[in-house]
Amino acid sequence: MPHCTGVIAEYNPFHNGHRYQLTEARRLTGCEFIVVVMSGAFVQRGEVAMFDKFSRARWALQNGADMVLLLPAAYSCATAERFAEGAVRILGGTGLVDKLCFGSESGDVSALKRMAAAEETETHRAELKSLLKTGISFPRALAARADAHASHANGRSADMVPLPNDILGVEYIKAIRRFAPHMEPYAVKRTGAAHDADQTAGKFASASALRRALTEVDTDALRECLPESVFSDVCRMSEAGEAPYLQERLSDVILYALRRMPREALENLPDVSEGLENALYRRAREAGDYGELLTNLKTKRYTLARLRRILVYAFLGVEKGLYKNALPYLRVLGVKKSALPLLGALAKNATLPVITKFSDTAALPEAARLLHEIDLRAADIAPLALMRRKSAAFDYAAPLLIV
Repeated sequence: MPHCTGVIAEYNPFHNGHRYQLTEARRLTGCEFIVVVMSGAFVQRGEVAMFDKFSRARWALQNGADMVLLLPAAYSCATAERFAEGAVRILGGTGLVDKLCFGSESGDVSALKRMAAAEETETHRAELKSLLKTGISFPRALAARADAHASHANGRSADMVPLPNDILGVEYIKAIRRFAPHMEPYAVKRTGAAHDADQTAGKFASASALRRALTEVDTDALRECLPESVFSDVCRMSEAGEAPYLQERLSDVILYALRRMPREALENLPDVSEGLENALYRRAREAGDYGELLTNLKTKRYTLARLRRILVYAFLGVEKGLYKNALPYLRVLGVKKSALPLLGALAKNATLPVITKFSDTAALPEAARLLHEIDLRAADIAPLALMRRKSAAFDYAAPLLIV
């Protein structure tokens, strides 16, 4: 059986830091192949991805990945916990991946393992619940609890929000313990710009800074921080109106989805609690566009990321009960020519349904079918986020991507 390492990613867009991570993943784990699980049309920050999933998969394969699998939209635009759960279940379900390598601000896997163990205790859950009752957001509650324990241990008193990659790293480790205990985690210490840094740092930049450079058409920053093939594609696609996809252009879709839903349906959206459905119902009728809606909904309890995700759930048709019985599947977006034997190994060893072409979807069990329907809906809606609207092409129209 081939020796494979898993990587979980969004590549929104793919940049030099991602290429560095793939190189380090291969070096640290000594693997033969790297299998990437990647978000599709929508990403974890609750927005449409700026480039289509097939382009992002091709960039990954050109720059260090050997196979790219899709992370279903119901997981890709979810909380860190659900995002990690879906991705780890997919990697574990390949029957091939025995290591997971992720980016981390600390680079300290041992510390992240200890944090993961602490977060699974009843004491942690009780303290977190108590903090949330004060009206602060989940990230702030998590930070306050971590800070209180650190202060008790060593006198530190700074109130710092946990860093994004380390938060995800902890969730990956927790998901590994639940769904893939055979998998060993590895961390690549983040280099260059911080996760949400506004500025580039040499040839490295945060995806946030690069998304800003894309909207501002800052070609110098893009040329410096994107691999050459990615930069060339980005320029071509932008000139042709094939990118970037922008969430603001889905404003009418979002308002329509909310206005057609009764309060009971809004209450049934994931992450809606404590009467938020009433604010959604009212504000959706008051707001004239997506930006105004977010501004009017924002409170210290609800982060913008959480609100954006809820709005995506509304127009994709994701409901609270979905995750209880959902069965992820292994949709292969692309494979490197030199790694084609992975397809045979996947067919032989996978414990989840494998999809390489549309006819494979006919055999999906009911628990996977709903996830797949949401993915098709996401692929149909995403083109509405382009400046030059294009038709919603059949999501399986192109043959399997081989690079």
